[in-house]
Amino acid sequence: MLQQLDTLIGFAVVMSVVSLLITIITQMISALLGLRGSNLADGLGAMMHRIAPDLDHKTRRNLIDDILTRPIISDSMMSMSETFWDKIPFLALLRKRWKRASAIRPEELLEVLKVIAKVELDQAKTALVELPKMPDQPFAMQTAATKILAGLHVTTLAANAKVAALNSRLPDLAQADQAQAAAVIAQLNDATNIALANLEKSFNAAQDRAKQWFAMNARLWTVIASIVMAFLMQLDTFGLITKLSSDPSERGKLIQFSQTTLQKKADEVFTNTLSSATIYKQAIERLTADGNTSGVVKIAVLANVGFETQATAESWLKDQAETNHLDSTALIAAFREAVKAVTKENYNRAGGEFSSLTDAFAQTGVQLMPKPYPAVFTEDWRLWSWPWDWRVTGQWSWPASHLFGILVSAALLSLGAPFWFNSLKSLANLRPMLADQIDQDEKAKSAKKING
Repeated sequence: MLQQLDTLIGFAVVMSVVSLLITIITQMISALLGLRGSNLADGLGAMMHRIAPDLDHKTRRNLIDDILTRPIISDSMMSMSETFWDKIPFLALLRKRWKRASAIRPEELLEVLKVIAKVELDQAKTALVELPKMPDQPFAMQTAATKILAGLHVTTLAANAKVAALNSRLPDLAQADQAQAAAVIAQLNDATNIALANLEKSFNAAQDRAKQWFAMNARLWTVIASIVMAFLMQLDTFGLITKLSSDPSERGKLIQFSQTTLQKKADEVFTNTLSSATIYKQAIERLTADGNTSGVVKIAVLANVGFETQATAESWLKDQAETNHLDSTALIAAFREAVKAVTKENYNRAGGEFSSLTDAFAQTGVQLMPKPYPAVFTEDWRLWSWPWDWRVTGQWSWPASHLFGILVSAALLSLGAPFWFNSLKSLANLRPMLADQIDQDEKAKSAKKING
C-alpha cells in the first residue's frame, strides 16, 4: 500500500513541476500578447457600448486605444511616439498591445474623456448639438467622448434624495467636530459627482468582465501549452506510473524533493502570494500601515474577513470610510494603487520561487525528457521540402496506448499547477498516517506470532 502511495506522490511531483513550467509559459504568452491590456480594452468597449450604443465599433476602438496608450495612463515602458516598427504589420499589432495600460481608475478615465471631448460635464449635452456640424473624421473621437460624457451625466431620484439629505446637514456642521464636517463634505462631493458615480457602476462591471475574459484566455493558453508540453516531453501517464512503481530509487528522489522543497515553496507561492484574496488583504494592510491617506489608521482588517473580488474589498472599504468619517474617494484610489504594487511584488517573488523550484528539481537527477528522444520524422526528410513530403516515424506518438497516455497527461496538466500542488500536499499528509498504520499492523502481527 505504501509503495502505491509513493508512486502517486512521485507522479504528482512530476505533474506539479511540468504544470509549473506551463504556468511560466502561459505568463510569457500573456505578456507577449498583452492579454491584460487587450481584455481591459474589450471591457471598456462593452462599457462604452452600454453608455452610448450608437457609437460605431471603429471609433470606439480608436477612442479606447487613445485612452489606454496615453503616457499618463499607460504603465508600459515603450515609447508612445511612432517608430519604424509601427510600419511592420505584425510587429505594429504587438507594439500596440504592449503600449496599452493593464489597469485604469474610473476617475482617470473620466478626466481623459473630458480632455478628449474638450468640454466639461455640464456642457456635454449642449456640445452634442454642435459637434455633428463639424467634419466627421477629425472630430470622431471628440464626438464619441462627448456622447459618453453626456450619457454619464444622468441623475436618479435616489441620488437627488441623497444630495438633499446631505445639504440639509450643512447648517449644523459649524457645531460638529472637524473630522465629521470633512466627512460630510466629502460625501456631498461624491454624491454630486453624478458622472463619476455612474461611471464607477459601469466600470466595475466592465472590470469584472475583463478579468473573466483574461482568465478564460489564460485557461485556453494553459490547455494549448499542456498539449504541446505533453507531446514534447513524451509524457505518457501510464508509462510514467509503471516506471515509478518499478524504480524505487527514482521514486525516493521525488518523494525527498517533495518533502524538502516542493511543498513549502508551493504553499508560499499559490496560497500566500498569488491568490486574489491574499493580494486584496495585503493591499489593505499596507494601506493602513503606511497611513498616507488621512484617517486610514482607524481601519483594522479582521482575521476572518475575506475578499474574493476587488469589488467586495472596495465595498468593505467604503463602509469603513462611512463608519470612520473618511474620504471614500481618496481611500479607494489609494487602495487601487496598493493593489497594483502588491500584485507586482508578489508575482516577481513568485517568479523567483518558480526558478528555485526548477533548479532544485534538476538537482534530483530525475530525467523528464526520454533518452534517446524518439525520432519524429524519417531519416530522408528535409526541412526545406514541402510539409506534405515529410514522413513521420510513428515513434513519437504511437502505438495507440502511448498516444492515449500522452493525451491523458495533457488533460491532467490542463488542471493547472495549483490543483497538482494541493493534491501533492494531501497525498504527502496522508503518507505518515499510512506509514504509522502499517507499522502498527506489523507490530501487531509480530506480537501475535510471539504469543501464538
